[in-house]
Amino acid sequence: MLLSIYEKYHKEMLRIAYGILQEQHLAEDAVQDAFAAAGQIAGLLDHDCEKTKNTLRLIARRKAINLYNKKKLQLEQTVELTDILQNNIADTMQNQGALMTAINELKPSYRRILLLRFDEGYTTKEVAQILSISEENAKRRLTRAKAALWKELHEEK
Repeated sequence: MLLSIYEKYHKEMLRIAYGILQEQHLAEDAVQDAFAAAGQIAGLLDHDCEKTKNTLRLIARRKAINLYNKKKLQLEQTVELTDILQNNIADTMQNQGALMTAINELKPSYRRILLLRFDEGYTTKEVAQILSISEENAKRRLTRAKAALWKELHEEK
């Protein structure tokens, strides 16, 4: 019985759904959802009844509107996420610029140890070997360099 109802009303339901969604594949999805919902009340549907026709049209319309709202929400969330990411990228670039400016203002020995350790990724032991100093001296110099950098960054603000 549901198959005969589908054959009789699916084109009209598709037209209704397409009118709301303006995309064929989404309209087809809405009609499929509508017939799945109609399957729940199949015992109440009569093949040649005006009430059945109106019920199916209403179900198709509601499923299409629900799909439209879901698509609209997804689009809004995508736009919002894109805005957030663009703002974060701009903030990160601005912060990187401020950080590099502050590093460039440091004494050359502090600048070099910070860049070796954090920019180039060497361990403290490797930094000590590169600079021909003891590991303990490298740790102290790194601590002082970080303190000087912190001071430089907070003085600019």
